[in-house]
Amino acid sequence: MSDEWVADGGRRSRRVKASAMTFQEMTDMVQVLDEKDYDGRLANYTRPNTRKDKIMEKVVRRLRRRYSVERSKDQLRKRWSDLKHREEEQLRKIRKIIKKNKKRERAAEEQQANAEDVAGQSEHGPQEPSVDIKIECEESSYPTEGIPVIKMEDIPLCLQEISSTVQITPETTMNNVTVHQLSAELRQCNAELEYLRRRIPEIQSRIGVVLQTLEKM
Repeated sequence: MSDEWVADGGRRSRRVKASAMTFQEMTDMVQVLDEKDYDGRLANYTRPNTRKDKIMEKVVRRLRRRYSVERSKDQLRKRWSDLKHREEEQLRKIRKIIKKNKKRERAAEEQQANAEDVAGQSEHGPQEPSVDIKIECEESSYPTEGIPVIKMEDIPLCLQEISSTVQITPETTMNNVTVHQLSAELRQCNAELEYLRRRIPEIQSRIGVVLQTLEKM
């Protein structure tokens, strides 16, 4: 224990014996001093004495707020010095407890965040994972000019029903489309390509007839 000067009715001061710090108080003090790099081990700070005094003032306010005790900065400085030089084993124990407390707090925060995510998914329904689908197409060997336009009524009814199930446009984004819709779109495209592939020989034959007729004219 150390001596402290306290005011006596505002007229004089007297020296009294300060009460011993509890283990919880020392734990809070060490946590603040380590977090604020009180001894300046991580960097060279300007005006180090003023900086240390402000850090110690934070410790005084914290202990007053949490434990309703009044500790002087001189008492805290002496206790800190004793922990570093004469009670190293107790200081290691305190720092080990601080580390465990921080790990427990992080685990609680992660658990709370996961619970909030689950609650959000249950509120808005399950969300299908978004995926990037890349399709590589070989260059077509069929002519791209002079092919007649195929009207909707020329497409079989089964393909028209497939076309009406999903609408995918160039403006469609991954935020408003699901894997099921993309799969349906791919099936639709494959069905339409197969239908057009069957029509190509017929169209080529019609073009040949037209060209032969033009040569005879």
